[in-house]
Amino acid sequence: MTTNKDIFKLAGPIVLGNISQMALGLIDTAMVGQVGAKHLAASSLVLAILGIPFVLGIGITTAIGPLVAEANGAEDSKKVGKIAWLGFLLTLLLSTFIVTGTEFASEIVFSMDQDQEVAKLAHPFFRLINFSLLPMLLFLALKQFADGLEFTKFAMALSIGSIPLNAGLNWIFIYGNWGFEPMGLTGAGLGTLITRIIILICMMAFVLRHPKFAPYRTYFFTSLKDRKISLSILKIGVPAGIQYVVEVAAFSLSGIMAGWISAEAQAAHQIALSLASTTYMISIGLAVAGGIKVAEALGRKDATDLRNINKKVILMSLWWGGLCAFFFIGFQNFLPQWFTGDSQVIKTASMLLVWAAIFQIGDSVQANAAGLMRGRQEMKFPTYFVIFAYWVITIPLCYYLGFSQHLGIQGIWIGLSLGLTLAALGLTWKTFNFRKSIEP
Repeated sequence: MTTNKDIFKLAGPIVLGNISQMALGLIDTAMVGQVGAKHLAASSLVLAILGIPFVLGIGITTAIGPLVAEANGAEDSKKVGKIAWLGFLLTLLLSTFIVTGTEFASEIVFSMDQDQEVAKLAHPFFRLINFSLLPMLLFLALKQFADGLEFTKFAMALSIGSIPLNAGLNWIFIYGNWGFEPMGLTGAGLGTLITRIIILICMMAFVLRHPKFAPYRTYFFTSLKDRKISLSILKIGVPAGIQYVVEVAAFSLSGIMAGWISAEAQAAHQIALSLASTTYMISIGLAVAGGIKVAEALGRKDATDLRNINKKVILMSLWWGGLCAFFFIGFQNFLPQWFTGDSQVIKTASMLLVWAAIFQIGDSVQANAAGLMRGRQEMKFPTYFVIFAYWVITIPLCYYLGFSQHLGIQGIWIGLSLGLTLAALGLTWKTFNFRKSIEP
């Protein structure tokens, strides 16, 4: 029977890897911000545009871990190897399609009613970050393979190691050190591209050389036409990508709404959202671990342990969400000061952190419920329900409360809190009410 310790042991390295990637983004932002406000604005513009195709690609990779875990639970090494290889190939195919499409669309930065200098700075950065999506998504595909087998520490070490590597490359290229000309924002894009290529090469070497993967490597190149496995990956990956896109797009639109109110409201919104996103990384790590454990139970056809895992993970997510809520309320006046010295922005962000605290439980629970259902390959309900919760309820409610009821930025965050709570309730209900038979 799976214990809390088993789940924590698997989730820990995944969580640290997620936090490392978050830290990487914060360091990039800080180093680019030293160059100038317009460089920072251009960076934000590009990351907002490319965020949606990136999370769509991430969706495909998230199918690999649960499928590998299920096959591993059934002690089917041949199927594990086939899933890993076909998952990598499908990720390569989708990533190439995404990168090619967005490369042709790179001129969009000049058509978004942005400051012309910001648009000019954004264009070369857009192209470099776009190209870096390919190695990053391939790295994530291999990481999912390793995570599904519970070999999580090497990918974690790479994620942590990428922080000083990327910071060092930024120091060289952004500011012009070791004989290089200062490149500003373009240098940050080049540093990110090189870092992502290096961690992909290291992860590939680990998978292809380490003896832990020897039982599965035999089948890497023998499954080009296994239609059933390919469809299984797409059946999970495409809905997962849609779920991520729906959520990211909803929060992006809430940020645009905040900008309709005032620059101060938008800045406060970004501060509160950045803090909430950081705590969310812990929830995502727990969700991945929970999904893998559920998939292993599915492979063993152990219905009792599957229900046990569901209960433990949801309780852990409630505990984590509650802890974060107390943290945000307790430090609501202090945390915004890390980001700005503007008293009005600090005051507004402090108020928003109360609402961020309220939706911490809902955000944590809905992420983990979706992860558990992904582990047992149940995608239809969470996809439709997330679309309903975010785009039929949350976004209209944010607009209604923020503008029709004149509650401003607070109304937008009340809408977000209610929408995430609805998503948590619906997904949790479905987590404990499933019909898929796993009997031997």
